[in-house]
Amino acid sequence: MLVSCGDTYRPIVTPITQPGGDPQATHYAIVINANNGQPTDLNTGIGPSASQFDVSGDTNIGNRRLGLSPVHAVLTSSFEAFVVNHGDNSVSLFTVLQSNPTIATVFLENNADATYVDGVGTTAIVSETALNRVAVVDANLAAVRYFLNVGPSPVAVVVTPNLNKAYVANTGDGTITAISLIDSAVQGSPIVVGGVPTSLAVQNTSTYVFAVNSSGGALSVIDTSSNQEVQRFSGLSNPTKVVWDNSLQRVYVMNRGSNTIGIYNGAAPAIQLLRTVPLSGSPIGIAVLDNGSKFYVLYGGNPGHVDVFNTQSFQRTSTLTVQNNPVSIAAVPGSSKVYVVNQNGDSGSASPQFPNGSVSIIKTSDDTVLNVGTSSVQPVFVTAQ
Repeated sequence: MLVSCGDTYRPIVTPITQPGGDPQATHYAIVINANNGQPTDLNTGIGPSASQFDVSGDTNIGNRRLGLSPVHAVLTSSFEAFVVNHGDNSVSLFTVLQSNPTIATVFLENNADATYVDGVGTTAIVSETALNRVAVVDANLAAVRYFLNVGPSPVAVVVTPNLNKAYVANTGDGTITAISLIDSAVQGSPIVVGGVPTSLAVQNTSTYVFAVNSSGGALSVIDTSSNQEVQRFSGLSNPTKVVWDNSLQRVYVMNRGSNTIGIYNGAAPAIQLLRTVPLSGSPIGIAVLDNGSKFYVLYGGNPGHVDVFNTQSFQRTSTLTVQNNPVSIAAVPGSSKVYVVNQNGDSGSASPQFPNGSVSIIKTSDDTVLNVGTSSVQPVFVTAQ
């Protein structure tokens, strides 16, 4: 050591940073288990629950207890889970970032007929179908902030990514209600789209909302700045699902009546039909990868199957077998996995592994399928973030 002016010199060691691994983004899938409408069995502990899957490891890291007969859920980009429990008209809330999260329960009216939820961040909108209104739920408060009257028999809801507005599909009169989440109020008159509006989607820029109505056979394009229908594509056959693909700026419409997928160029100013893709049967779900490479179409059956399509050629590239009675499909952000929920698993086989239902996890790099259980009964829905 060299000593000067009474100070001891200590050499500084600068660490050399070595290249590390490529960390994967954190993603989770939530599988809703309805338990055949039964409450939790106090002896076995099995009951209605949300199975939380760590996508990177294809692992169920815990089942979160829910209310009675859960039917729908959303997992927001803030990793807040909102689950609608139809049987007891409640909403279960929890964050998936905690290993043992506290489950908060927000109770609605006994006759609310709660059916659907969508949300952004810590805010969610829940349809109260029998009361012709929606509940705005705040995860930070674990409570309803306010209720708003909408049209008759509201079901599907979509919240714009900028959290400025929400749109509600009223199945009773063929209208869409626009809500300002800034003013906590309904905006203007209902937007008439006709038929029975069953599904909504929104652009990532929050500029346009897309609505399909099954009985009217149409796709409506709604400008969120004016809350007006600016385009309508008629002549569709029982469209039941609409999905926005931000990577390719496309709209996908699932037509159950004609067994087709309609693919539209969703870039402003005019939406145009690009291709109508024929399918091998009657579809029950569609999932689009957010990298713009593929889309996956789900079909029922014992077993069910999934067709894989290339988004550039619009051609089917493979058909994958899942398990019995599939009912829901979701693509994980990052495009690495697609999750399929099978209500009956492999119950028809000689030695079933998953007689109470299963999840088929599709690895999108090679489209291989891994079947896993949920440690619960009767999975009915899946969402991912």
